[in-house]
Amino acid sequence: MLRAGALGVALAVLVAACALVEPPPPNGTRLVQAEVKSEWPQPITPVVRTPAGVMQGAVQPATLQPRSTTMVSMYVPITGEWSIAFNPGVEINGIDLDRNSNRGSKGGCTIPSIQIGDDGGYGQACAK
Repeated sequence: MLRAGALGVALAVLVAACALVEPPPPNGTRLVQAEVKSEWPQPITPVVRTPAGVMQGAVQPATLQPRSTTMVSMYVPITGEWSIAFNPGVEINGIDLDRNSNRGSKGGCTIPSIQIGDDGGYGQACAK
């Protein structure tokens, strides 16, 4: 009986630990991180878009809270065109985001910042 109880506790701990592990990045991608400052009054669901469509599971976290600042990890294609899109209709071309990061210039940002206003407008800056 004690053995079954210990096994049950061990399984519960394992399940809880697995819930904290993020899924692996999609194949053929590289990591781009950005700080997203949102004044939008509703949750935002960012996605990575390519000419072939939306890359599933490419943005973590998958949902941003209203009126929050969140560090976002985006797994974008190693080569080719891509963009990051946010509801309320904000879409930033990947080349523009790369230009504001350390990939685009010697003096570039370590972490770019994307600001989304409560009116749906947006801007880019350097977070770090």
